[in-house]
Amino acid sequence: MDEERRYRNGRNEVRNAHTPATNAPEGGSFVSIINITLRCYSIFVQKVRAGLELKTAIRQAITYCETHDILADYFQKNESEVFDMVNFKWDQKRALEIAKEDGFADGIAVGEARGEARGERKATMKIALSLLKKDLPVGVITDSTNLSLEEIRKIAKDNGLTF
Repeated sequence: MDEERRYRNGRNEVRNAHTPATNAPEGGSFVSIINITLRCYSIFVQKVRAGLELKTAIRQAITYCETHDILADYFQKNESEVFDMVNFKWDQKRALEIAKEDGFADGIAVGEARGEARGERKATMKIALSLLKKDLPVGVITDSTNLSLEEIRKIAKDNGLTF
């Protein structure tokens, strides 16, 4: 308890962090603020590790810190984020499954995009062939299909047409 009281007494240094440097604690305000914040966080973590079910321990630790004015303002503003971060449990197997699912979904999306592009290209070439068969001027065909003159010539040659 003496340690907690010492940390609570130091909270005034954290509150005064935005005052001019002349009011800074001995040794520099930034370092002191970091040390006090880390000590307060250590108390919070110690309370979470009290041996209770994790969600209950987190809720009780937050309540304890708010009640004892240990990072109370921070917990009041960010309680749900703190809870979510502390309650998060890394599961390597699940992370790999999710990465695999994401990769699979990305692969499908890329494949679909490529398939659509090929389908559009094939349709454009089919339109160009149809226009060639109708003896339309090459300039009209290139303008209508956005195909190059070389591409139009290749379509014509591949289909036994001359122009």
